[in-house]
This record gives sequence, C-alpha cells and structure tokens, in this order.
Amino acid sequence: MMLFLRTAGPAAGIVLAAGLAWAAWTPAISGWAGWLAAAAAALALAVAVGRQRQSARQVAGLNAELSALRGLLQDCPLPAARLSAQGEVLDANPAGRALVPVLAAVCGPAAAQVQQSGRREVLEVDVAGRIHTALFTPAEAGANVYLSDVTASRQIVADLQRERDFAQQVMATMGQGLVILDAQNRFEYVNPAAVELLGRSARDLAGRTLFDVMRPDDFPHLSEAFSRQRAGQPYTYEAGLRRPDGSLI
Repeated sequence: MMLFLRTAGPAAGIVLAAGLAWAAWTPAISGWAGWLAAAAAALALAVAVGRQRQSARQVAGLNAELSALRGLLQDCPLPAARLSAQGEVLDANPAGRALVPVLAAVCGPAAAQVQQSGRREVLEVDVAGRIHTALFTPAEAGANVYLSDVTASRQIVADLQRERDFAQQVMATMGQGLVILDAQNRFEYVNPAAVELLGRSARDLAGRTLFDVMRPDDFPHLSEAFSRQRAGQPYTYEAGLRRPDGSLI
C-alpha cells in the first residue's frame, strides 16, 4: 500500500512525519481510514504553515514600504510635523524640528480646526518671520502640517507689482499719447493724453482698432506696420487721426 503526499518547501518532511506519527498512535483506526486521516491532518498542517508564511511575507512587505515612506519624510527638505488636537507638536521631520518652538503657537489653532472638520486646509502662516504656505491634513487625534517657505516668491511678486505700478504711473502722467494693443490689434490701454488727443473715452475705445480712428488714406501704412510688427521689425510713419466729430488731427 502506498500513499503519495505532495507538499511545498521544507515543510514537506514535517508534514509527512506528523501524518505518519498520528497514524501510528491511533490503533483504533486501521487500513485506508488511518492513512486518509493522517493525510488530512498533514494537509491541514501544510495549509496552516503556508498561511503563516504568507502572512509573514505580507508583514515584511508592509514594513519595507513603511520604512521607505519614513525615509522619504526624513529626507524631505520641507518642514513637516504632526500636531495634537491641543496644538502640541508630537513629531517632526529633521527640517521641521528647528521650527518646533513656534509651530504650536502658529499652527496649533488650525490643526485643531482641521482635526474637528476632517477636511484639508491650506493657509498662509508667518513662521519665525518668514511666510509659509501650510497644508493641514486631518490625522488621528490631531493633524499633519506640511510647510513651504514662499517668502522669496512673495517678494518677487511684490517687486513686480511695484514696478508695474510705477510704469502705469509714468504712462498715466506722460504728455504724449500712448496706446497698447492686444494680439488682435485692439485697444487694450489708452493713457489720458491719448484719450484727450482722440476725443474718445477709454471705455469708448475698448474693442476698437486703429483703423477706427485713422484716416482711410493711411490704412496702407497701418497694414504695413502690423505686418512688420509680426516679423519683429520696427516701422515708423506719420498718420492722420479722426475724432468722433469728423475733424482730423
């Protein structure tokens, strides 16, 4: 009489031995019944061992993923921290540890609000005299906060705004008429001197083109100017302008 029992891996010897031992110590069961019972016990043991190994592999995989994520957070150059619902800093990555003394006061109230609402929030906060955008995400018994220093970019925007304001002031106070056209050659900006010269308000000129305020005899010059402009070439010419009452200047 022969019994073929197939198992996988090093557990085969253990499973077969367990099955044979169980059959040897059950004298009340003999023949095929004993062998079948032993095979069933061995199969159950093999399944249990296989599941245990699979669970161990899954746990190892999860631990590896968690370790990789922790490594990313530790290496991140942006400050990140976890705050309790009471605003206490529970943990921070290396970039955020230097800000721990001020994080509780600056981010604590927002962390408590986010934890209660369960919704993300993006706020601008002043941390140690520098402007940061702060992303708050709800977490268990608190909130996570991720900071990004935007002081330099805000300064650039402020500088550009000042330059723009200065340029607009110069254009508005200069004595010569100045107009700016859009891509379709329509009036986009008209300074006060040009408004007075053309005898039309800026609102009235909006959506119009230079063809609406020039003499028809000068249309060829204007078309040539637009053509050269598209080619990146300058073009200077004299043209007559028409006021709404028909008078020419």
